[in-house]
Amino acid sequence: MTFRTIARLQPDAWGMGEHEQLLKMIELAGSFDQLDLTNFAWAEMAFRRIQVIDWVHHERVRDGETSGDRLSPEEWAAFSGTARAGDTLMVCLQLLSHVKSQVE
Repeated sequence: MTFRTIARLQPDAWGMGEHEQLLKMIELAGSFDQLDLTNFAWAEMAFRRIQVIDWVHHERVRDGETSGDRLSPEEWAAFSGTARAGDTLMVCLQLLSHVKSQVE
């Protein structure tokens, strides 16, 4: 059962088309092209984007919301790896929330 089914999302919901395309690209690269996806930066970025889409919809379901992106620009930059805090950076969203609450 996919998260789309669990969250009762329509195919035209935010990020669903992108999510499906990214998963198909990853599947083809790993199965048809037989690439070792753990050694490709593009695959890591694709997986991060998939995780962001999953996370946004997970938060909506948990909070009973129907719209609105839950990630701030800072969280998105940190999670997507676009922030320059080192060559390889991936921040757990729960850790980011915890640190944010401690600073406030």
